[in-house]
Amino acid sequence: MSDDRYGHCAVSSVDANDIFIFGGDCVDSTIAFDTKLLQWKTGLDLANIPEMRCNAAAVLLKDRYVAVIGGDDENANSSAGFVMYDTSLNHWTSTPASMDMVEGRFRHSTALLGGRIVVSGGGGGVDGSYNLTSMEFIDVDALLQYVILVE
Repeated sequence: MSDDRYGHCAVSSVDANDIFIFGGDCVDSTIAFDTKLLQWKTGLDLANIPEMRCNAAAVLLKDRYVAVIGGDDENANSSAGFVMYDTSLNHWTSTPASMDMVEGRFRHSTALLGGRIVVSGGGGGVDGSYNLTSMEFIDVDALLQYVILVE
């Protein structure tokens, strides 16, 4: 990896043959590993996350779009929001507050299930003061309304 980090999240892109790594402790950068060329893409090659995220989760949608979900900000406050990355256009979009989860969370898990993102567990509250036992279901098509859709 080009720089050491922890608390990051990652997804692999089937079409691009890349492994994308987002955020981490006190960083807003995006890096990727090209599995064909066996080299890192960093810096000017990839757009930075619009908001610093640590301990977030990420999921690949429709083999192109990445949803980075929740996590902590630079003040250790749990986020309920999403930022969306288009791996083809190298472009980030923030979703409006109306798309936020019910509760901010970090160190949570995500999975895709029937057109929905399932978000489960994690920690919540200011400075991670409690553990969450809840699950939230986010409609993928609703999230994708906020990214630039280019075929």
